Amino acid sequence: MSQLPRSPPLVIHLCKRCVEKGISPYWDCSPDNTGSIGVAKTIGLSSSFDYKIFWYNLT
Repeated sequence: MSQLPRSPPLVIHLCKRCVEKGISPYWDCSPDNTGSIGVAKTIGLSSSFDYKIFWYNLT
């Protein structure tokens, strides 16, 4: 990743607000979404489990 997006400060703020309101923040994205994974790692989140995603073309 060449440059991190500006979203980490916003994500950190949102997670803090969730905790203040008694909501447990949860981050979810597909394994190939390296940008999203990078943001999650940047703000200190870690993977708690992995699961398989199946895509189907319905056309």
